[in-house]
Amino acid sequence: MNDDANSGFFNLGAEPDGLEGWIAENEFTEVEPLGGEGNAFTRLYSARKRGKRFVLKCLRPELINDPLARQLLAKEFMIGYNLSHQGVVATLEYAVIDPLGPCIVLEYIQGTTLAKALKEKSLTAKQARHVARRLAEAVDYLHSMQIYHRDLKPTNIMLTQGALMPKIIDFGLSDAAYMAVLKQPAGTVGYAAPEQTSQEVDSLADIYSLGKVVEEIAQSTGDTRLRRLARRCQAPNPARRPSTAASLSWEGRPKSSWLPWIVALLALGGLLFIVLYRPQPERSVMEVPIPLPVHDTIVMTPPVDTARMQFLRTLPLKVEEITRRNWVDYIISLENNTARVAHDPLKIGEDAMRVFEKNYLEIEALIRKQIPEDDPDYFHIVSNAKDHSDRYQERISMEYQDRFQRAMRANIDSLSRITP
Repeated sequence: MNDDANSGFFNLGAEPDGLEGWIAENEFTEVEPLGGEGNAFTRLYSARKRGKRFVLKCLRPELINDPLARQLLAKEFMIGYNLSHQGVVATLEYAVIDPLGPCIVLEYIQGTTLAKALKEKSLTAKQARHVARRLAEAVDYLHSMQIYHRDLKPTNIMLTQGALMPKIIDFGLSDAAYMAVLKQPAGTVGYAAPEQTSQEVDSLADIYSLGKVVEEIAQSTGDTRLRRLARRCQAPNPARRPSTAASLSWEGRPKSSWLPWIVALLALGGLLFIVLYRPQPERSVMEVPIPLPVHDTIVMTPPVDTARMQFLRTLPLKVEEITRRNWVDYIISLENNTARVAHDPLKIGEDAMRVFEKNYLEIEALIRKQIPEDDPDYFHIVSNAKDHSDRYQERISMEYQDRFQRAMRANIDSLSRITP
């Protein structure tokens, strides 16, 4: 039996009044200036069509007939029109609208800029990591489409209501690998990669700018883990930056920060480690590259570097030795320098942060002795080693929590005696 043959509307009346006119409406109405000045070439307006709100991006009046400005606007439209991602503003059409002239029609985003959210410190720690991960996914999508934004910064990122979804906007300075026009260096000082001011760039310049943005997010919430990931993206040497943004664990398990421990000691009488009630973390296995096997005598493969493989097999243990040694040294410094540290309690947190930095520096120095920086696996190996160190740091903190707690209490007691 074919049920579809019998499906349809019953008693369908005439077309609703006004529907034909609504469909035929093809003019923008309620055209009004939008908050924000666009940039040196453009202005922004909001407008409605068929009751829906849009953003119109047009040239400034004095540039409407300027060939270079019109080419810039057309390039921005062509780049944006080919993009379709929930983390990127939608470019809908290119239209000549009286009296604005040629305009790019964009989706209207209900929300605020990331710059405003950071200024107001309205992001929670959980939202901050979520925004960082979503931004990384959007940036990687652009790069998969051979698009380089070249102007990533908080004012060019919109947050929807509730900060659920960041959206990258303003492709006025963007470039595409497949385009041959307007390839001049461009960007914003303070966010542009070092190489961006003097040469054509690739996706690694956007990775650097993303790192700058995420570092500002980390500063607003005090997220030390986000800050470490952001700084990896900001390596001066492009070859040492992550090749993709989303490959970093932006939204991993939060680690306890040091300053909240001090506050907890003062407020709760020395209860430092809430993690005591969590299960012991399992020992993680560090990923290392393994050479492909030779299946028969006909397949030609490069000789296996036995020294390299031996180094990679022992690297996780060496990373753990470095991490343990630096953490124990830090605890000893707390025990031996109680009076000095007590004069400046914030120094406790600063010294703890230096433990992580010292771990990273020693790990990189260790790896460079065996694997050169131009090796294609170098960054992958360093990144895995640092992640392994972070995870092992949690385990070490648990092992030495009693000793650490006593040292911290001694510092707090000294502080109370010194403070009038």
